[in-house]
Amino acid sequence: MRWTKLTIQNFLSFKEAEIELDNRGIILIEGKNETNSKFQSNGSGKSSLLEALVYAIYDTTSKGIKANDVINRTAGKNTAVILEGYRGEDLYRIERYRKHSKHKNKVLLFVNGQEITEKSTAETNKAIERIVGIDYNTFINSIMFSQGNGAGRFAIATDKEKKEILENLVNLQVYVTAQEVAKERVRAKDEEIRNKKAEGERLQWELSQVDTLEQQDRDNYENTLNLIKQEEKRFDDLLVTSERYAAANFPIVEGIRERIKLLESQRDKHTNVSIDQELSKVNEINQILQNKQAQLNTYNSKKTELVSQYKKVEKDTHCPVCGNELDNAHREKELLSIREQLKGVLIEFNKIDQEITSLKDQYTVAVQEYQQVKAVYYTHNQEYKKIMDEINNCQQQITNYENTMASYRNQLDNLKTTLQKLRSIPQPKSRDEEREAIRGKIKSHKQELLNLEKEKTRLEDVVKVFSNSGVKSHVLDLVTPFLNERANKYLSALSGSDMEIKFSTQTKNKDGSLSDKFDLQLINHSGGESYRANSEGEKKRVDLAVSLALQDLVMSRSESTTNFVVYDEVFDALDSVGSENVVTLLKERLNTVGTIFVISHSEHLKPLFDKTVTVTKNKDGVSTISGGVEK
Repeated sequence: MRWTKLTIQNFLSFKEAEIELDNRGIILIEGKNETNSKFQSNGSGKSSLLEALVYAIYDTTSKGIKANDVINRTAGKNTAVILEGYRGEDLYRIERYRKHSKHKNKVLLFVNGQEITEKSTAETNKAIERIVGIDYNTFINSIMFSQGNGAGRFAIATDKEKKEILENLVNLQVYVTAQEVAKERVRAKDEEIRNKKAEGERLQWELSQVDTLEQQDRDNYENTLNLIKQEEKRFDDLLVTSERYAAANFPIVEGIRERIKLLESQRDKHTNVSIDQELSKVNEINQILQNKQAQLNTYNSKKTELVSQYKKVEKDTHCPVCGNELDNAHREKELLSIREQLKGVLIEFNKIDQEITSLKDQYTVAVQEYQQVKAVYYTHNQEYKKIMDEINNCQQQITNYENTMASYRNQLDNLKTTLQKLRSIPQPKSRDEEREAIRGKIKSHKQELLNLEKEKTRLEDVVKVFSNSGVKSHVLDLVTPFLNERANKYLSALSGSDMEIKFSTQTKNKDGSLSDKFDLQLINHSGGESYRANSEGEKKRVDLAVSLALQDLVMSRSESTTNFVVYDEVFDALDSVGSENVVTLLKERLNTVGTIFVISHSEHLKPLFDKTVTVTKNKDGVSTISGGVEK
C-alpha cells in the first residue's frame, strides 16, 4: 500500500490534524507540553498522532486503545479518522467514526470513490486487512518500533512470543490453521475409533447373548404351553358355572317377567285420576277475588279522600279548587259537587262488595270440591307408588341376572382370545443363523477398526508435518539466514564488528540433544555475554538492527509492502555517535521506504533531520501540529 494522507478529528488529544504520508523522507516528530511546567515534551501527543494510523487500519491502537476510549475527552463526540492510500492504480479510503453526529460508530470503506463497506464492522475490518496485506500483529511487530513494545521488544520476548511474531511475519498461520484442522480430524477419528470399539464390545455381547436368548426362547415356550393348559381349565370351569347359573335362575326370571306384566296392568288403572281441573278452578276464582278486592280498596280510598275534602270545604274560608274566598253559594256549590262524586263512588263500592261476597261463596265451594278430589287422588297415588316399587324391584332382579350372564360371556370371550394368542405362538427356532450373522459383523468390524487406526496414524503424521518441528521449523530455518544476514549488516553499521546477532531455531540441551526453540543470541566481544547483560545503548542498537531486519522480511513480501515506518524514542540510551549512525541507517532506508517518522524528545538530535513536525499540547489539553516542511 502507498499511503498518502491521514486526517483526524477529536482523536485522543487532537481536535483536528492532517498529515501527508507519501515520500516525506525522514521526519522528526517533537513535542511541547504546555499543560504543566514539570513537562517539556512528554505527554504532548507525539505518539498519539501516529497511533491514528494504526487505529484507522485495525480499529485499535498499538496499545490496545479502541472504541469510545479514542474519543477526545474535551469534545466527547464526533471522532473521525480518515486514511487514504493507493494499491496499484486504485485509491482506497478508510473512514472510522465514534459518537459521530452523522455516521455514529461506523467504519466506511471506499475504492475510487465507490463505497464497498461490508454488512458489519467485523467484516469490513477483515476486508481492510485483506487490502492492506498485513495483519495487526505483523504491523505492530515490524512497522512500529518502540522500546519494550512492537518490534522493539523482540529481543526480550519469550520463545513463544518470538515464534508468534515470526509466524505472523512469514505467514506461518496457514500451517497453524492446517495443524489445528489436522488435530481436529485426529480428535474426530479418535471419537470414531471409540465408537467403533464400543460397537465391537456390543457385538461381542450380542454373540454371548445368543445361547442365553435361545434358552430363554425354550423356557418361554414351555411357559406358554403351561399357560394354555391353565386357561383351558379356567374356560371349562367357567362354562360349567355359567350353565348351572342359567339353569337355576332362568325359570325364576321368566316368572318375574310375568309378574311385571300383571303389575303394569294394575298400574294403568291408577294413572287416569287427576286434580288439575279442580285446582285450576280454585286458582281462577282466587285470582278474580284478589282483583275485586284491589278495586274495592281503590274505591274505599277514594271515598275517604272525598269525605276529607267535604269536611275541609265546610270549615275553610277559601275554595281549595280556585283559591277564592268562599261565600255560602260558592260553598254549597262545592259541597254539592263532592256529594255527587261520593255518590258514584259509593254505588260502585257497594256493587263490588256484593260481587266479592258471591266470589267468596264460590271459592269455598271450589275448595271443598278440590279437597274431595284430592283425597281420592292421594289414595290412587299411594297405590300407584306401591305397584311401581314392586315393578322396579322385579326389573332389578332381571337386570342382575342379565348382568351376571353378560359377565360370564365376556369372561369366556376373553379366555377364547387369550387361548387363540397363546396357541399362535410358534415353537422356538435355532439361532445358528443369528450367530453366524453376528460373527460376520465382528469380522467386518475388526477390519473397519483397523482401517480407522491406519487413518488416525496418517492424520497424526499430518499433525507432525505442520508442528513446530515440522514444516514450520523448516520455514523458520529458511528465514533465519535472511534475518542473520540483515540484522548483522545493520548492527555492524551501528556498532562496528564487536557485536554479532545470531537467530537460531534449535538450542542444545545439557545432554547434547537439540530441542526446538527459537532464540536470539547476542555475541559481544567487548561486552556482556547475553542481551540483558549489555548496556542500554548496546541493547538499543541490537533492537534497532532486529527491527530493520524484520522490516526487510516484511518488505520482501510483495503483498505486505508499505511506504512508511515509525520509530518511537529510538534514540533513548544512545550516545551522539550512536544517534548519528541511526540517522544514517534510516536515510539509507529511504531507498525502500518513502516516509520514516521518528518520534523523539531529544532536542540535540533536531539538527540531524531535514523535516520536523512539532506536536504542541496547549493548557486545555488539546494537541496541534505544525511544521513538516524541509529546512
